[in-house]
Amino acid sequence: MSEPVQRKLVLFSALTPELKKAIDAQYPDGWANQAFSVTNNKNEKFYALNLTHKDVKYLIKFTPAEFTRVVEDEEDDDDFGGDSDEIGGDDFDDVADDATEDYD
Repeated sequence: MSEPVQRKLVLFSALTPELKKAIDAQYPDGWANQAFSVTNNKNEKFYALNLTHKDVKYLIKFTPAEFTRVVEDEEDDDDFGGDSDEIGGDDFDDVADDATEDYD
């Protein structure tokens, strides 16, 4: 029997460069259409994206404002002749990995 898979919740604002590259690799055609909305028990809405990397299942959590900004940035790139159909890579801000926690 294999070892249990570790699960982590990571805030979008705290993605490491390694996880940013993993998202680009897992979603080469972009990930905006793979994200989903979640409403918690406090009736607060957020967006999330699943990512599996190095035997860890991540749930990337976006605030509605973060998600809207990233999607709009990607659309603006397309409007001005950008050659990328995906969100990721340069669309991420470099931040520290201090907002990672295990979740069940």
